[in-house]
Amino acid sequence: MTGLSVSGGSGGVRANVEDMRRTADMLDATNDALGRTAGRARGAAVSGPLIRTAIFSPATAARAQAELVQAAASITALTIQIEARVLVLRTRADLFILADAGAVILDRAADIASMPAFAAELAAEAVVAFTATFGAQGGDLTLDILRGEVAPDQVDDRVLGALKASGAAAGDAARRVLAAHPEVTEVATGGLPFVVSAASGGRLPSDFEDFLGVVQSIAGVGGYLRDRPPAVVLHKRTRESAPTGLKDVMKAAGVLWANSKPDSERLRIRVQKIESPGQTTRWIVGLPGIQEWDPTAGGDPGDLTTAWSAMQGRGGMLKAIRDALEASGLQRGQRDPVLVSGHSLGGIVAAALSADPATRQAYNITHVVTAGSPVSRMPIPQDVHVMSMEHWEDPVPRLDGQDNPDRPNWTTVTRDVAGDPHGTNNYVETARQVDSDRDTPLSADRASFEPFFHGTATTSEYDLSRG
Repeated sequence: MTGLSVSGGSGGVRANVEDMRRTADMLDATNDALGRTAGRARGAAVSGPLIRTAIFSPATAARAQAELVQAAASITALTIQIEARVLVLRTRADLFILADAGAVILDRAADIASMPAFAAELAAEAVVAFTATFGAQGGDLTLDILRGEVAPDQVDDRVLGALKASGAAAGDAARRVLAAHPEVTEVATGGLPFVVSAASGGRLPSDFEDFLGVVQSIAGVGGYLRDRPPAVVLHKRTRESAPTGLKDVMKAAGVLWANSKPDSERLRIRVQKIESPGQTTRWIVGLPGIQEWDPTAGGDPGDLTTAWSAMQGRGGMLKAIRDALEASGLQRGQRDPVLVSGHSLGGIVAAALSADPATRQAYNITHVVTAGSPVSRMPIPQDVHVMSMEHWEDPVPRLDGQDNPDRPNWTTVTRDVAGDPHGTNNYVETARQVDSDRDTPLSADRASFEPFFHGTATTSEYDLSRG
């Protein structure tokens, strides 16, 4: 196997537990049938017809009675053994769940215990970076002043520039520390709603999604995080080969991100109609990562406002994607399978779309692929196959404060990376490893996604922008 770590899916704890419970249920049903058979055998041994025939052939009747009694006894012994096995399987299933929950609690306790040390390291690295940068630029400014190379009216601008550069250096240092300890992001963001709720005396909610909604409402008073539905305009339509795997799906996310232009206030997405002879028509929606972190909703919908709304399972972006699907030729109510994929913000929107009642009524979203996206709290239905790719060093997937659920329909793949842990290039490589990995835990995932990766694609690219 490659350097991938796999949780959930067909090889996850929940899947194993469900297998145990299904096996126990089948054995239990078989046992009930055997019990009824044993009862009939015992009844036959003392039945009137057998007793009456004993007058004509006492020896034969005796042997028949003995065999019936022995058969009943054997079946009864077997039912006892099966009942014991059923009890063992159900007990093991419960113990698996308890052990898994206990491990999660222990991991979280360790992360919480490390928070003071992390905070100290973060502050120290940021202060050192700020001081070093400001000291270097301040020294250069002092020398330039002594040399007479800086006019008095330029000093303030040079000092402001030094402060900005020092702040940027401190931010870079903080991000490096955060990348080295990404687990603290999960603890901090997951616990923040509870801290705020306690501080407000319970007036603010401790539920994560409700907390996001309250923050958005408060921010909206100042004009921030106000979502508006974007318009959908066709950019181009082409014919090409279908993607050959998850690697191509992730490459598309990177290309879409590069072709989205915050300055021109647009976000580019794409819809692919996959056709293969003799096969059901399938569709792939590709969504890029975030473009703007400005809390004010601008023309480009690939921003913090869309992310904030999508993490609550709502927002104008969901309707825009439905409109793009319809414009591409997939009629509402048509039940062709749809795969929605995305990096970062795109993954959040993909997960929200699969859980959105209006979207599910209109379209048959069967698969979701996310990369570097905080989607663990999304109420994705059990009949949607989810593949989430995450990197240990990437803090972004941890922003929702908890691990992805361990469910048979939801596989999470993680690995260590060098360089930018949130960058699309690293996620393309992770997807390539998923495509090529032949280990058993991923075989069911590859088989499920495989039908999307054959044939010819009609690719429609759309520009989304807020008015």
